[in-house]
Amino acid sequence: MADSRFFSASGPLTLAQLCEISGAQLLDPAHGSREIWSVAPLDDADERAVAFIVSEKRRDDLQTTLAGACFAPEALAGLAPADCTVLITERPQYAWAVAAQRLHPVIHDAPVETFIPPTAKLEDGVVLAPGALIGAPATIGAGTRLEPH
Repeated sequence: MADSRFFSASGPLTLAQLCEISGAQLLDPAHGSREIWSVAPLDDADERAVAFIVSEKRRDDLQTTLAGACFAPEALAGLAPADCTVLITERPQYAWAVAAQRLHPVIHDAPVETFIPPTAKLEDGVVLAPGALIGAPATIGAGTRLEPH
């Protein structure tokens, strides 16, 4: 589930719409009207979410996922459970990211504080937008501008 401090929820989208915006193709076109509300990892998805798989390393997660849909290369499509509609693409992670942008747009005016850990080093001229998050330890070079999230 997307963090509501940073992302809004704008779903649902149908699987046909997800295919249109991502360039994927439905393995079973009869499922085109199925609605998807969110994106999630394979092992954390529910029937309202779309997940993705890029390689056989996550084969077990695909076979046991509760995701309503999954972006997958054609070679892995047959591993999905019957309740998981497969969206065929050679770029599953890209397609999932496109879906994420549409289903969970960034909240640009989110009232969040900028986080700077005490171990971070910021050189002169660094500009941090409200909501910028810096990991520890980090060194941010002079003149760098960090946007929210």
